[in-house]
Amino acid sequence: MNSKNVSTCKSNKQEAMKKYFIKYGLGGGFGGANQFALEDHPSEDSAYKSAFEFACEEYEAYDGTSGLRSVLEIMQEDEIEDEEEAEFVWMEERESWLDYYAEEYDPKKHDSIIEGLS
Repeated sequence: MNSKNVSTCKSNKQEAMKKYFIKYGLGGGFGGANQFALEDHPSEDSAYKSAFEFACEEYEAYDGTSGLRSVLEIMQEDEIEDEEEAEFVWMEERESWLDYYAEEYDPKKHDSIIEGLS
């Protein structure tokens, strides 16, 4: 199991930071949201954006392999000539594979999950 280091998102606003438990990964045969991170964020929305970014990074690590098609493969297989159209298809396919969530960190709830995933 991989985990991301604790990091802090910087905000120009003087908002109180809270710690969030973030899980992310890819669905299907990839096992779902099986990676985690603990991060400080000013809001739940910010934590969800981070979870989405982690899941996207995970997807991009497999891009063009393991059944996840690259833009070029989409252009060739679907006979799409317009790269923008192929990128749109790629983004839709990526969305269908992403699995992620974020919630405020609760040691009683999340520490046992973290231990099980480490």
